[in-house]
Amino acid sequence: MEVKSYQSQAESLLKEYILADPFVPYTSIAGSIFACKTVYDLAQLISAVHFKCYSSFSSIQRVEWSNRAISTVHAIFVSAMSLYFVFWSDIRVCT
Repeated sequence: MEVKSYQSQAESLLKEYILADPFVPYTSIAGSIFACKTVYDLAQLISAVHFKCYSSFSSIQRVEWSNRAISTVHAIFVSAMSLYFVFWSDIRVCT
């Protein structure tokens, strides 16, 4: 019974906030692709300048290094947004 309650709350939040404007999902997808590409390129640029060992990496190791940079930035972003939603957002879930 509780699962159905949480499911209906999640569906209502999705309809009210995310799908209220059809422009939002498309913008978030395009923005996410742009952000990942930007972080990937910045990771390559910063790594080439600040880490001497980066130039000795193989092509696959460089890709993995840049992917880890994307993963790190994503983790920081998700943590920051979670803290925002928990402590400062006025979105309330009624039980």
